[in-house]
Amino acid sequence: MALAGAAVLSEAAPEEGELVLSEAAPVEDELAESPSSNACSDNWTEFDGRCFQYVPKELSWAKAEKNCQSMGAHLASVHSTAEHNEIQKIIIDASQKLKETWIGGSDAHEVGEWFWSDGSHFDYNDWCAGEPSVQEAQRCLQINYTEDKCWDNIECSTERPSVCFKDAEDFRDVCVHACVQNI
Repeated sequence: MALAGAAVLSEAAPEEGELVLSEAAPVEDELAESPSSNACSDNWTEFDGRCFQYVPKELSWAKAEKNCQSMGAHLASVHSTAEHNEIQKIIIDASQKLKETWIGGSDAHEVGEWFWSDGSHFDYNDWCAGEPSVQEAQRCLQINYTEDKCWDNIECSTERPSVCFKDAEDFRDVCVHACVQNI
């Protein structure tokens, strides 16, 4: 399922000077000069140097994180209002509504000590009023809770869709290594 903003490959013949990735792909320097409106691959949406993907399959938080890791990613960490809004847009574009969805926040190691599964600093939040609760069983972060569409901590075994992310640079690295090997 392709998300809005995903890269689209043209079937038209390439124009002079246009970069075409094929079995005889260009070398790394030519890749760096390639203009691109989306640094991410299909099914991923680029925002501010990061690539996001909505995963509609409902999984526990741990299984959702493991699924993201199988794609070389993590559950999404959020570091700004603009990034939070973009993640919500990705969810609504893919699911047609703002579903309660896993992102990468957890306080599983110590109640009240929130961290992102990617190891980045927990420097932004959009908690609902009265959240996060300090109940021992509620250790994982979902977004789009209540009509306010804010953050809530719930039991990690609850099954939810999720949003994964990885740096756009990771896609470039994969292409450079895969494309250069095919020369």
